[in-house]
Amino acid sequence: NGGRAPDFLLIELGVNGTCAQKESDLIRYCEEHQVADMRRLIGEIRKVAPKTMIAVAACSVGADQDAYGRNYGCSISAVQGHRNLFHVSRCWRELVRELNDRGDTRVRYIHFGGAIDPSRGFIRETVPAFAHSKEIVSRIGNALHPGLEGGRQMGDAVAAFLLTRLGETE
Repeated sequence: NGGRAPDFLLIELGVNGTCAQKESDLIRYCEEHQVADMRRLIGEIRKVAPKTMIAVAACSVGADQDAYGRNYGCSISAVQGHRNLFHVSRCWRELVRELNDRGDTRVRYIHFGGAIDPSRGFIRETVPAFAHSKEIVSRIGNALHPGLEGGRQMGDAVAAFLLTRLGETE
């Protein structure tokens, strides 16, 4: 593109460092680390790309308890993971609102939480129903990372976001 800044930039925020946090520590952790880092990142982007539309996207809400057990050995429950992702999403929405209130209206929030079908958007695997079982069942094999269909669903959410922003003026 000849060194020009992009028209749109998507930053999807993962959950490393937050998924296993206790609820009492999570909001402080988000504010002191993740939100502060994101403020700095957006500030640096603005220095070289002041007109770029930045979309901040929170991770999807994740799959079911079987998938969390598969990935985290049940050290993180689906309830805890979903609760923490809700709090993290709230932190990102508040940051975007703060930036908008300060005059940077070209930063937006995309919530992927509802974009991925939790029963069909994640990678599936076939496994024994339980230890020593001869019955084979299909279950979600990854708690947070979508499969091909989920990736397409996320792409649809980004496309919808971009289509709503194409008419905005600088």
